[in-house]
Amino acid sequence: MPKDMSSNLTSTNEPAAATKAAPHSRKKKKPKFVKMEVEFGQSASVSLNSAAPFVPLKAGKVEKVWWEAWMENRSVRSLFCDQDAMHFQRISDATMVFNKNRLWPSTETQVRNRWDQFQVYVGLLNNAVGDDFLRLTNFVQNPARVIQIYLSSYFIEKGLHFSKYNCDIIPKLLYFYVNFLVVNEVLPDKGDDLHYALSIIDMAKTELALYPQIGESCPDHFNLTCKELLCNDSQGTLSDTNGTLADANAETQIQPDSIPVSPPSPKKTKKKKKKSQAKPQAMTEASAENSIESSANFSVSVECDITSPAVLSGWGGTAAAVEPGFWGEGASSGWGNTGPASISGWGVVVDTPPAPLEDIGWGSFSTLPPASSFVSAQITRALPKTHIRGVVEHAVRRVKAIIPPLEQNTIKCKQEDNTILNSIALEDELKRCYWTVVLEPWPIEGAQESISILSTSRGNVDLHTDQMTVEDGSINDLYVGSVKPHNCLSDDITIFLEDETRKVLRLGMGLGGTWVQLLRASDCAQHVKGREEEKEEEEEEEKSPNERRYWFLLEVLRILPSYYIV
Repeated sequence: MPKDMSSNLTSTNEPAAATKAAPHSRKKKKPKFVKMEVEFGQSASVSLNSAAPFVPLKAGKVEKVWWEAWMENRSVRSLFCDQDAMHFQRISDATMVFNKNRLWPSTETQVRNRWDQFQVYVGLLNNAVGDDFLRLTNFVQNPARVIQIYLSSYFIEKGLHFSKYNCDIIPKLLYFYVNFLVVNEVLPDKGDDLHYALSIIDMAKTELALYPQIGESCPDHFNLTCKELLCNDSQGTLSDTNGTLADANAETQIQPDSIPVSPPSPKKTKKKKKKSQAKPQAMTEASAENSIESSANFSVSVECDITSPAVLSGWGGTAAAVEPGFWGEGASSGWGNTGPASISGWGVVVDTPPAPLEDIGWGSFSTLPPASSFVSAQITRALPKTHIRGVVEHAVRRVKAIIPPLEQNTIKCKQEDNTILNSIALEDELKRCYWTVVLEPWPIEGAQESISILSTSRGNVDLHTDQMTVEDGSINDLYVGSVKPHNCLSDDITIFLEDETRKVLRLGMGLGGTWVQLLRASDCAQHVKGREEEKEEEEEEEKSPNERRYWFLLEVLRILPSYYIV
């Protein structure tokens, strides 16, 4: 009996012991609020590659990208601030805890460097004195506005938007920091303002990532076709600009397959020159005759000048002045090119001048094909006959609406080869083939740029405003029939965009560039008509004096997020 009783006591006491031990286990977990992220680093490593997915490593370990590791503990409170302390003291202490209690990736990723730049901007990196204290005070009083400026005007002013990497990691860093302030109630009286800052950061994640795509796709093939057909070189396009966005992007693009090679030594050059000068003319003439006699033989023999450096550009790359990434990147890389063996290994090609177009094979282009080759022939034939260039405006406009094309069975046009559509039929055809984007004026307060009417403008402009500049040589009082005079500060404009281009735009985003009005040829027909017909047109104008015309995008020089402020 005693043994049974002791066994019963033991069995009944075990749950009691467990219940007594439970409070002690909960109390021991309290210090882990601060060390949570540090302990996590012992079982996982942070990847150097910011875009790396989950990669399995050794047993029981998984490699995580730094923001994936941070995301797991973003809702854990790790700081209890003294509510009696000053606001700037609390946010300074909270920033120190934020910096210490997390795993940072290596310096090669530049993540910590980008974070330190933001700390300098708001005056948090060192002890705030002087200007740093003023910046810190502004941040404490209105954190959402400071972050909004940093991710818009400051971001663009410092050229951070030219790097895809910056557009990706900087919004992520600010998200974790602002979320840290919200979770730990560092500024309890600024809760609404901090939540608004999180919404700004969320928009920045999406819109800043679209910058490279917009720069590559705008203007698209149709708008470039309008430029090709309606804006010739003698008329010009833009009188005073600071360079295009594409030029700025070109400086930051990385081309891993293009490696410059140093020129050969002078001694080797002289020897090879003597050999190549033996029969250069005979070789060239013979190869030319062979290429004419046989359409299947595209081999070309040309005199090589090896004094200039060669460029390695991947499979069959050459040093010819041809942009990489297109068909026919040189004399030896087109369809049917079986010329002399100038290739000496993977991607190593002697610097050979490009052969004539008829000798380099089908589908090989020494230059890019015109944009009009990507547009329907029916449209390209009709456009120069039905429309002319009107007002040319240089301004920043905001995307107001994106309208899908009309249904295929809504408008039917004749498709005969000899058909030239009139202006109205052509516009209906464009509405069926392309998306229409409505853009409204966006005069930004504090911006140095102003709306300009360029010297190439030929139209009717409402000049009753002081907030725009008019260049010499522009014609702004041209008779355009029933078309409403264009007001740059209040009138919306509508352009056509291809489907791929409209996908990279978001409502509210701004495009700064040159916009050209598509006037109908009949709008200015009074120059070739008699006085009686002019009177008839004036009578029609009284009936509909406020007609509007479509526009096209000539070039894009600036891209602004929807939350942009100065």
